[in-house]
Amino acid sequence: MNIGRVCAVICFAVLGLGAAEPERLLSGAELAALDRENALWRLIRPDEEVALNLGRLRKAGFSEAEIKSVEPRLRAWWELPMKREFGRLSEETVEKIAEVDARHVARLRAARLKREVGVQSEEFKVGTPLQVSLQWRRAVLRVLEYDEIAEFAFMNSEFARLVQIHADQIVLTADERRTLIEWEREFLVVHGRPESWEGATSKVRLWHQRAQEDAHDRIRELLGDERAVEYLAGAHPPLGKMCDAIVDESVSATALLNLWKFRREYRREPDASWNYQRRLARYESAQAKVREFLGEDAYQNYTKQADARWMFMPAVVRTKR
Repeated sequence: MNIGRVCAVICFAVLGLGAAEPERLLSGAELAALDRENALWRLIRPDEEVALNLGRLRKAGFSEAEIKSVEPRLRAWWELPMKREFGRLSEETVEKIAEVDARHVARLRAARLKREVGVQSEEFKVGTPLQVSLQWRRAVLRVLEYDEIAEFAFMNSEFARLVQIHADQIVLTADERRTLIEWEREFLVVHGRPESWEGATSKVRLWHQRAQEDAHDRIRELLGDERAVEYLAGAHPPLGKMCDAIVDESVSATALLNLWKFRREYRREPDASWNYQRRLARYESAQAKVREFLGEDAYQNYTKQADARWMFMPAVVRTKR
């Protein structure tokens, strides 16, 4: 027996290098389904909004089930980058940028359509979404003067993106938006993001936290309580979690912010006493304060939420009494 031949056969069998299995041929029904799907995507126009495209599919005889399966993907691909903010740019410059945007919106959508389903728009011959985005950015920069580039970059920076996310449901004046962007930039440059504080010493973390609290107080003063609680609840997840736990609509924005300020100060002060009665009195004092902020009904509802555990003595402490 040829040992080399035997070894080769074994290697091919183990590694899967033997003769490839013949590819499975698609059935007639499967081919028809593919043709129908291709026909559907070829009716999509990148220069028209989602609703118009869906209407065209209905007129072409596609079923509601087919349209329903397409719609979420189409909406995701048609979603544009963050909303532009123009700051102190002149109206003439804003109009120029709007013209550039109008030319590139359809091109970006066409690039996404090509990437996702392989359909190349006849009207928009494009490359990848990244290539279109870079071309778009260069086109915007070409219509700006040198002093305008810095303003546009600042108003559409990562700091501006944070403000836009946190203030999504809030009406801001141009000056308020600019101020918030400046504050976000200052804070992140000096302190970084809160998740990066974990490895720091307790002293450094406390410094970061105090700075964060000062920043929140400034935002509250700038926006007023109604808008500040909306902004900060999105910007600071622990506050957002507390607001979600207090579901009573009768609780005012001022009460929520005052409660949050009390809570952060309460938790920052260590409970150094080993005396059970003193510790119990401290927790009871906190509960009375929370009841004062929320009112009896909202307080009782809040006590049933996991977020309210901070104002109750842990069970392990009670059992070790």
